[in-house]
Amino acid sequence: MFQQVIIPIDFSPVSLNAVHYTARMLAAHGGRLRLMHAVIAAIPDPYVPAYYAMDAAKEQSQSSGTELETLARSIRADYGIQVEAEVIIGDLSGALNDQVKKHRADLVVMGTRGAQNWLDRFSGTNTESVVNHLDCPLLIVPDGIPWKPWKYIACATEYSGAEESIAESLLAYAMAEHPRILFVHVLKGKESISGFNKELLQQYVNRNLNLELLECSGDEVAATLLDTAAERKVDLLVVQAMHREWSERLMHRSVARQLAAHPTLPMLIIH
Repeated sequence: MFQQVIIPIDFSPVSLNAVHYTARMLAAHGGRLRLMHAVIAAIPDPYVPAYYAMDAAKEQSQSSGTELETLARSIRADYGIQVEAEVIIGDLSGALNDQVKKHRADLVVMGTRGAQNWLDRFSGTNTESVVNHLDCPLLIVPDGIPWKPWKYIACATEYSGAEESIAESLLAYAMAEHPRILFVHVLKGKESISGFNKELLQQYVNRNLNLELLECSGDEVAATLLDTAAERKVDLLVVQAMHREWSERLMHRSVARQLAAHPTLPMLIIH
């Protein structure tokens, strides 16, 4: 399924839960896990030389490195999987993308509590901040959610023509586990949809016994998707990240980012 998986952690219970969730997944299906911790070299005072901040960051990275390697040894022993660990000096989003390219990762996993207060809702959680900036799929694991096989998967669709590729990207997992895959389209008012793309998706669904298509109405797409996922008791929600310019993202948060802010089940965001 996924062969190279990166998890950025801050040693909080939320991120540690994501580590154990992923370790159990890889123990069942194979793959290598890379633990990553980012240390920011902050300069609190403009009169303080930059090298002081760098020295402090290096000292912190050494301490974090010891803790990270201890965690890696524990995960290797408990789950019998390949685990590597690295401390990076830099901001989370930039460092994460660099690591994805360097190690050719095919999945990033992040734990999240969602948006907890007004500041989180304005600026976005760490997990939410990377949703539209990552160059590989992102799996979001809500706090306290344990691993269980993905037997029932819901995929959000806008009839954009990308749904078949999403299904194909899950093909390796589907061949091994034979999950049910539900494509969900949320109808908003008198929206105009692509009849051509809908027909293509329906034809694809008709050729596969484990695929189905559901249309439901709702004013809020993210809330309707979550309600449908809860009603159907799905194990995983798959959505496609919609890349927009910065000014547009400021005014209109994507469905993927809204879902990342209020997670209720594991969610795979595909770019």
